[in-house]
Amino acid sequence: KRSSSTISVSPPSSPQKTPKKKSNDAPGTPTRKKSSLKHPSTPKSSKAKTPIVTPTKNQRKKPSTPKNVKKKLDVSALITPAEDEGYTKEEKEEFIAGLKNLKPLPSTVKSYGIVNKLTGKIGGNAEGGEIYGEQTIGSMQKVVEVMKKFQNLNSSSRFIDVGAGLGKPNIHVACDPQVSFSYGIEINVSRWHLSLSHLIPILRSTLTDVDMPPQKLSLEQGDIFSANTFDPFTHVYMFDIGMPDVIFDHMSKMFNEAESEYLVSYQPPRRIVGKHGFKVELICQMGVKMHGSAEGHTGYFYKRLGGVVKKGNVKRSLNVAPTSTSLPSDIPCDPLFAPAWSSVLSGTETVLEWAEEEQRKFHESGRSQRVRKKNVPFNV
Repeated sequence: KRSSSTISVSPPSSPQKTPKKKSNDAPGTPTRKKSSLKHPSTPKSSKAKTPIVTPTKNQRKKPSTPKNVKKKLDVSALITPAEDEGYTKEEKEEFIAGLKNLKPLPSTVKSYGIVNKLTGKIGGNAEGGEIYGEQTIGSMQKVVEVMKKFQNLNSSSRFIDVGAGLGKPNIHVACDPQVSFSYGIEINVSRWHLSLSHLIPILRSTLTDVDMPPQKLSLEQGDIFSANTFDPFTHVYMFDIGMPDVIFDHMSKMFNEAESEYLVSYQPPRRIVGKHGFKVELICQMGVKMHGSAEGHTGYFYKRLGGVVKKGNVKRSLNVAPTSTSLPSDIPCDPLFAPAWSSVLSGTETVLEWAEEEQRKFHESGRSQRVRKKNVPFNV
């Protein structure tokens, strides 16, 4: 008899199921099967990676400037006031600081009194609504004193004011130091007419008042673009606040081609020399005060670089007082300024007659009237 034994057989172990990852897909969307294809693995390079090094400030290359771009003019040597005429910078500053409580000449005070009585201290009635600043008599006297000290302004000088306005600077230098030719040019017709209203009574007073010296003065309406040079003037003055660049470019050519020696501007050397190319260097600078304005301005006094350039072989002098009505042959003169200079040489009566005639023409011209057109039947 075989003995029976019970053999227990354990069921085969089922493989462990890994938990499924939750999918972000919406329910009901078919799951994508992973591709069984394997991309060939790229072999790793045995070379070590080079570190990225940023260049320092000293190692960075400066951008190369294009060939067509012009380099800026170095005006550092021209900004420092020149030590000329035996005066140092400290001596010039000391002289300017001492210009306080100056008393203008009696003739200057009388002339300003006529101007202030007619148009006021500020001077208005400018058409188009422009705002014109007017220097005080004290500030203008300081400007004249600096010009006499460092720019050789004297009775034989010839003075031009570009943008003369009411003509105060011209009237001032005609009284002190009584220059041989004081000329002002103004493009605005309205302000030029106001300057004639000043010129006429001042010229009349020189004929009747013993205390008023004869003033060799002329104020004209014109455009500075009509002139090619600043000859015959020794001193060029311009209150050039607000002037556009195109005028400066033209005046720089006029000055550089003329025999004019001195320039007074209210623009710094970086604009006069560096931007517009005036061949000048700075002598000194000084602040000025204005009527009707709280802000002040700075006047810059320049002289020509390298001395006066003579034209041709003819010997010419910048400080020669003409003695005849005909223009001197040894002093060049632009055609725009020749008629006024000739009338000034003829005497005060000639200038007065011209001014009165110009004022009469201005009043007679009046305002142009509109003419109504007649109704003309239209024929088809």
